[in-house]
Amino acid sequence: MRVPEAKHDTDVWLGKPTVQRTSLLPRILVAYLVAGVPVLFALRILTSGEQWDHIVYPLSALFGLVATANCRQSMANKAHISFYLLFSVLFLATMCALISEDARVVYSQFVSLVMCFVWASVFVSIYFLIKTYEQYRSATKLLDRVGIGIALSVFLSYVGPERFGFWFGETSYEGENLRAFGPFGDQVGFALGYFALRSVVQARWLTMPLHIGAILLTGTRGAVASLTVGVLWLMLQALKQKRGERRHARILPGVIWMVSVALILIFTRYGETALIRLSDMLFDPTASFHRRTAWELGLEVYLDNPIVGTGYLGFNRVVGKYDLGLRFGSGVDLERAVYTAQNQYLQTATDGGPFGLLFLVLFLHRLFTELRKARAWAGRVYKLDLLSSSAWIVALALGNQAAVWLLPTNITTYLFFLVGGLSLRLVHMQEQDIVPYVGNQNTKSARSKNSCRAAIAVVTSSK
Repeated sequence: MRVPEAKHDTDVWLGKPTVQRTSLLPRILVAYLVAGVPVLFALRILTSGEQWDHIVYPLSALFGLVATANCRQSMANKAHISFYLLFSVLFLATMCALISEDARVVYSQFVSLVMCFVWASVFVSIYFLIKTYEQYRSATKLLDRVGIGIALSVFLSYVGPERFGFWFGETSYEGENLRAFGPFGDQVGFALGYFALRSVVQARWLTMPLHIGAILLTGTRGAVASLTVGVLWLMLQALKQKRGERRHARILPGVIWMVSVALILIFTRYGETALIRLSDMLFDPTASFHRRTAWELGLEVYLDNPIVGTGYLGFNRVVGKYDLGLRFGSGVDLERAVYTAQNQYLQTATDGGPFGLLFLVLFLHRLFTELRKARAWAGRVYKLDLLSSSAWIVALALGNQAAVWLLPTNITTYLFFLVGGLSLRLVHMQEQDIVPYVGNQNTKSARSKNSCRAAIAVVTSSK
């Protein structure tokens, strides 16, 4: 029986790297999706310019070409099907609202939904653009640099106005305490959670303090809670490993280092705002009053529209009928307080009804399940990548209960679908090519295991 040759860009049989050339255009497109879009997004904020033409139109065109060329493969992918079903339900709910309500008012919801879908379409585009392991590794390295750039932009927005006299993105004051978000907006703390968790898994001792410090500078309590849930999940995975296994051996030291860094920073000026906000959340019952009120309103809006919901971001349109002045009192920025339901699940329920909520949960579950299964037999380096992505899914899905992240032109939304698409592509390549050679895997046992799996695959296919 002849064992088939490995198709990936590293030869597992000989342990020698083989060159698999990739044309220039896919490299440029991947670089645009991974780094170009975040850079243009930041430039738009910093220059108050109109860079949307350089973001939205290329994303739309790229998705159209990729989805059309790979329609059959995409429809065979359960995660892609869940993705399409989620947005289909939101689209139908928005169309129902467009027909039954004032079309001029609801039209803005429809535009927002289209923008959100274009923003999230990177989930499909990056999946089909990545063809080789070399492309995947280049994309993840570039993404790591993007994460460092995002963290540094938060620091610049913090020190820029006071130390150097220049403005570098969004900031806000709560009394004398400064919260810095940089050019990526007030949800940047959730996006930085991925890079912080990845630093723990990869044992990157130097970049971990950078990401932790940037999250603390935002003072976003939800981001701290989300990161905490992700870290606890990683610790659970480390404790569940079998005796003698070392694949998660660096997680516990990484967690200890992260906690140490956080404790050091939180008692300095850079973590002061986060410390005060966390203390208020724990000891001041009025600190979360506005958010709890938004949750209650979200539940009421859902119960009043239990079938098809109010359409995408329709909560903001209908909530004005619920006596907001009496609920929030005077001196409250109502537009900001009720722009969303302050919880992604409540928001999706009000947007798309029970079916919208169902398909959101199914999509998250399907994506997490695909990554979890692949972690059982993936190569060591790729196993760590999948572990990082899984931890972030858990962090957002379970740890973030105080913010809506499925929004148009939101950095967390974009990075979530970008990381999800990259991870899903890695899962598919691992399934196609068994186990790639990584570092010191060129051992007799590894070659034997790969040969056995390849032989089984040949026998199975011959039947």
